Amino acid sequence: LTLTEQAYAEPDILPVEQAFQLEATAPTRDQIELTWRIADGYYLYRDRIQVVVEPDAIEHAPLELSASESKQDEFLGNVQVFYQSAQGTLRLTTVPDSTQSLPLRVTIQGCHEKIPKICYPPHTQSLVVPLPEPSPGIERASFPISNSAHSNLVDKANVLGSSLSSTSIE
Repeated sequence: LTLTEQAYAEPDILPVEQAFQLEATAPTRDQIELTWRIADGYYLYRDRIQVVVEPDAIEHAPLELSASESKQDEFLGNVQVFYQSAQGTLRLTTVPDSTQSLPLRVTIQGCHEKIPKICYPPHTQSLVVPLPEPSPGIERASFPISNSAHSNLVDKANVLGSSLSSTSIE
């Protein structure tokens, strides 16, 4: 038996997907919320969480993770880990209106800290997150500004343009 097979044969060791239960939802078309419920006696490494969006044509910001705790790991030194739960937010910057769901590949790694102490190998889970319908008739703007702010910017541009046109370059 391999080390992983031996660990699963232990009555107190959970399969990785039970030890680190993942739920993913899309409250809006441009945001994916990831939540891990971490079983008692287990922890998840912060820097071993990776999310890949498919297709890769859909751009996104780096994954934002909730606060983690410091742990002195006997093999890795001082690391950041999650106990009980972890939350992540993935902000999407380009989602075509025709996209109805978003396939993700989520890779994690964590450990069981009670005897028998084991660390799982990196584990990748594929899932598909349904997206809300696009709002009809709403234009998407990257940088929304109020009417008064827009007017103020136009006024400043006009003043700058006037001062530039009255300045001669010799």
